[in-house]
Amino acid sequence: MENNQDLLKQVQQALQNDEKIASYINNIQVRVNNGIVTLAGAVDSSLLKTRAEKIVSALNGVTRIIQNLQVQTGLQKRVGVRIDWNVGSMAISQ
Repeated sequence: MENNQDLLKQVQQALQNDEKIASYINNIQVRVNNGIVTLAGAVDSSLLKTRAEKIVSALNGVTRIIQNLQVQTGLQKRVGVRIDWNVGSMAISQ
């Protein structure tokens, strides 16, 4: 079985890798204890709440999910700025 820290990193990475969930990653808190993953915080739709749970449930080592995510419409999405210094261009992702 994974240790808590390893599983936490896997969960965070899996959520970050999903393009829809990644926009809300700053609003999601993850806790892991012996394979039990707790998701807390907020997303702006029930579809995103369900999506986050499905992503986490597919990971090896997850034995149970405690789903405490709240749906709050109008949440501020994270906007990222990526600069490619080799090309001299900038892209804004939403």
